Amino acid sequence: MNRCSLIRGSTSEEATNDIISVQLPDIKRRVDSRQLHVDNIDVFCEQGVFDVEQTRRILTAGQQAGLAANFHGEELHCLHSAEVITFLKKFNSSLPTGSQEKQQLSVK
Repeated sequence: MNRCSLIRGSTSEEATNDIISVQLPDIKRRVDSRQLHVDNIDVFCEQGVFDVEQTRRILTAGQQAGLAANFHGEELHCLHSAEVITFLKKFNSSLPTGSQEKQQLSVK
């Protein structure tokens, strides 16, 4: 999925829940069965798309599914998205060394 906006008629909270509850489990199942190859999860943290808390939740779920975290923030509005970096660094450091979920964090 590659979107910089939400699907018309859905809220960012609905999209967040769908990504975490439906899309990521489906992606993980397909990756595990070698039907799909995915390295990263990328989130656009911006006013009108995903807020800081939603971005944190999506990226955390992505990391738990074995994906590297990637997000874009502060491109148009100040949302204090640096908080996401701090949280994800703490999340990564709490994982055991060699853990499959321990991934790089990329910020653009």
